[in-house]
Amino acid sequence: MLQLQERLKSHIKLNNLRHNEVSKAIGYSETSLSQWLSGSYKADTKGIDENIFAYLEREEAREKEVVKNPNTVVTNAVNILFDSAKLSHLDKRMRVICGEAGIGKTTAIKEYEKANTGVIIINSNITISPKKLCKLFYEKLGIAGSSHTGDMLDEIILKLKDTDKLVIIDEAEYLPYKALEIIRTIYNECNIGILLVGTPDLYYNLRGQKNQHSMLWSRVTRADFLKELTLKETESIVKQYFTEIDKEVVKEFHNLSEGNTRTLINLIVNTFTLTTRTGHKINKTMIKIAIQGSMKE
Repeated sequence: MLQLQERLKSHIKLNNLRHNEVSKAIGYSETSLSQWLSGSYKADTKGIDENIFAYLEREEAREKEVVKNPNTVVTNAVNILFDSAKLSHLDKRMRVICGEAGIGKTTAIKEYEKANTGVIIINSNITISPKKLCKLFYEKLGIAGSSHTGDMLDEIILKLKDTDKLVIIDEAEYLPYKALEIIRTIYNECNIGILLVGTPDLYYNLRGQKNQHSMLWSRVTRADFLKELTLKETESIVKQYFTEIDKEVVKEFHNLSEGNTRTLINLIVNTFTLTTRTGHKINKTMIKIAIQGSMKE
């Protein structure tokens, strides 16, 4: 047990982990984990020993076999998103960013948040409703209390008004009409910047076939559409994994991924795994084999 304790302590220190992260992974409470690490765990240790051993085995295998995500490449799409976010934060206006799924919008948003204070990211999804939207604002703003949507909105406005915040709504194409009206009300009342980010559906939703969102659309200062990766941007990502690579192989990655960041990374992961396990040098044929196991056919 002492050897297992030292092994886990070393893993926690090396990876700068919090005890609550490890306790969730092993299926025990943080208190139980702390007691186990200190040698004061009173219950039978067989179960927790087995779970910790299995956890460490998985983590070591993950370190050897799992292909890491690439470092952020400052693509044209990232630059446009960063610029729109910065301008919205500075001039307190509303802007819209649209791009196909997988182009890197969410990653860019997270990077912008890391680099700037006063940013609130709200992650929308297919289940979003006006009430759930308000609850997401509650969580971000640390508000607790009312469960009535109108009262929640009043508290959100009170908390955000004149705070110099930037609110970014990701996957905003899922926002229904009444949720969009909540965004419009917050924008009207709070004097803050708002950036709506989503697929091209977002643009068409805001324009509205029946002009139903005209009051919100009239407040949008600018709408930008993000473009696919350029060949040079694809090369920058590919070379994070394959330092010595022929330009024709890079072109193959670019052509098969069609400039989509997510598709490219999936293809890189499958190709990298294939080259690692076979020991063969990367070539165009291996990429074609790898794409059969990716999300793109």
